[in-house]
Amino acid sequence: MEEAVNYLKNNPPKIQIFSDGNLEWKPRVRDINQPLINKLSLSIRDVRNNLFHGGKFNGNYKEDESRNYILLKSVIVVLQEWLSLNDTVKENFKNDI
Repeated sequence: MEEAVNYLKNNPPKIQIFSDGNLEWKPRVRDINQPLINKLSLSIRDVRNNLFHGGKFNGNYKEDESRNYILLKSVIVVLQEWLSLNDTVKENFKNDI
């Protein structure tokens, strides 16, 4: 868990923006005084958004599979830990929507 948290803290996912007619990746501006749990939650949301909505490119895509894998793995570790903290949340999470 500590390794996953440290990775997300030190290497947060970037966000995709549209700038001058091009899609680009940029670091998200983060408040340094924001609690760690909020930073982790935002990283989880960014990984999710990038997974389902990002990755579009205009011929200048530079693949970084290892970073993608580590980000996704770290998010899963954190989510699993959070689920283990509360049985009600864990059961609701497992239920069909």
